[in-house]
Amino acid sequence: MAAWRSIALAAAGAAASVVAGPLVGIEPWLGTSVSILVALFWYISSSLGERDMDEPGDRWVVLETYMNLQDAYVTRSALEASDIPCLMPEEHTSGTRSDLVFAMQGLRLMVPASELDRARELLASKGKNTS
Repeated sequence: MAAWRSIALAAAGAAASVVAGPLVGIEPWLGTSVSILVALFWYISSSLGERDMDEPGDRWVVLETYMNLQDAYVTRSALEASDIPCLMPEEHTSGTRSDLVFAMQGLRLMVPASELDRARELLASKGKNTS
């Protein structure tokens, strides 16, 4: 997907430099070259980012779902105290509009996939029911 975006970025930059380049005092070949270089660097950086996300340890998975923000905060505090990173995507929505928690089917507490077993063990030792 990044390849097509890079091609589109290079084409748009080249077209803009041919049309607008002379108006601002830039030679069209120079503007085209710069836009192609920018597209190439963007492609390389986005390709490296996609490869990093393919590793299973970098993916976030749902540990538990809560219907109450306070319960999610207690669990998140216990996990963070054990140096397990947490993410609650619906945290701010449920904090401002608690009536939407039911419509969202709960508040997800997520951890990295590499930390899932450790998080479940921690919650089981605390007497929590994990799903």
